[in-house]
Amino acid sequence: MVTYRTLNLLFKEKMLQSKRLIYIPIEIKSRELIGKLFLASRAVDRGWSVVIGRDSTVREFMKTGPVGINIEPSIPERKLSRLKALKDAGFKNVSLCEENITYYDGEDYCNRKIGIKSIEQIELIFAVGEINKNDILKWRSNLHNKISVVGNPRFDILRKELRVIYSDKVNIIKKNFGNFLLVSSNFSRVNPNDIHRRFVNQLSKNGMIADVKHENYLKLEAEYHLLQMNGLKNLLEKFSSDNPTVKIILRPHPNENHAMWKSWARPLDVKVIFEGSANEWILASGALLHAGCTTGAEANILDKPSFVYHSNLETKFRGIGDFSSISVASSEELFKNLKNIGFFDENRLKTNINDKRFTKNFIEFDEFSYSSDLIIDSLEKITIVKSDLLDFKHSNFLKYLNSKIYEIYIKYFLNKKSIKNKKFSYLLENEVLVPITIWKNSGLIKVIPKISRLRNDLFLLQ
Repeated sequence: MVTYRTLNLLFKEKMLQSKRLIYIPIEIKSRELIGKLFLASRAVDRGWSVVIGRDSTVREFMKTGPVGINIEPSIPERKLSRLKALKDAGFKNVSLCEENITYYDGEDYCNRKIGIKSIEQIELIFAVGEINKNDILKWRSNLHNKISVVGNPRFDILRKELRVIYSDKVNIIKKNFGNFLLVSSNFSRVNPNDIHRRFVNQLSKNGMIADVKHENYLKLEAEYHLLQMNGLKNLLEKFSSDNPTVKIILRPHPNENHAMWKSWARPLDVKVIFEGSANEWILASGALLHAGCTTGAEANILDKPSFVYHSNLETKFRGIGDFSSISVASSEELFKNLKNIGFFDENRLKTNINDKRFTKNFIEFDEFSYSSDLIIDSLEKITIVKSDLLDFKHSNFLKYLNSKIYEIYIKYFLNKKSIKNKKFSYLLENEVLVPITIWKNSGLIKVIPKISRLRNDLFLLQ
């Protein structure tokens, strides 16, 4: 007779088949999942096991899981106690920040994302490019021997041989909407999904504001974002009125209040849609318009024309998305630029008129190597000290069974439109398996990893 104890021991044994383990937490699913799955798959090809999923679930699992390398998104001071506890337990912490290309000022970025005391708890910090590296070293000089420029896996998947995973969804979007102008918004600081949360107040609460000077800088930045958001609305209202045959789809940032945008768009001929990855919508569109967003850089790499609305070209609040796109200040200017690229001519190929040199100045993007491989190369130089295995009571068979029931509920009973958490709604096994299978069939990875669900929204790849 198979007892509960036997099943639990078998589950433990499955977890320990590999000596090397990486933990990859995901904060925003639409932004990070595919890139981090590619990183995980390349790591499995090289003998690693990977635990990947919702950030909070990964961190909870690490409390009782075997030691490994923790890829932490950012390391502000408020994470110090947790990072220290992991290090003391035998884990190795490294940092791969997803927002190291979205900032305007190096000092502000380091104040918010790299705590001075937290540096002692990490082995490595990965910079997305030379500009990011130089900014970090200017304000955190003690990281000189711990920093490595590797790019980011989210840009790996924009390469022609990897973006094939989006093909089916891109074709569906094109079939449903035809040619359209995609508008990407990024105003969570002034239009948060939690209408009671205030950007500067939240940073202050989390201990991420260095001093009064830093606080004043952030307030000015928020004021600029509000100016940009209102200016973008005005531009789109006029453009929609002057060009009623042009389809416009606005994709809000997952941290934004989507209800605000839907209310604003209702009287206009503008659709507000937040589904899937931004990359598939960029690829399906005729062109992209944003007001300061990473999607500008992503469109550039994807060979898609992109334009950025600017209320003030002299502002200091300009980032990679701005420099990767053509600036427009009015509805008329947008129309003129769209006409120049052939947007209104279905028989003419939409031309990418953006200069990729600006993007490559910010992002390490080597056509002969993947960011994922550069990261794994660095991880393989880290020695993981063996320590006693922690308690596995949260990794037992009953947890596994519960997670399978959870997947059935998500697939067949959950009302997807009722989901309020836009950052990370849920994660199904098929969402992990499908892209990996496409990469294997395309020869981009050697094997399809064995995929095991550990908890809700948490998987083991080995």
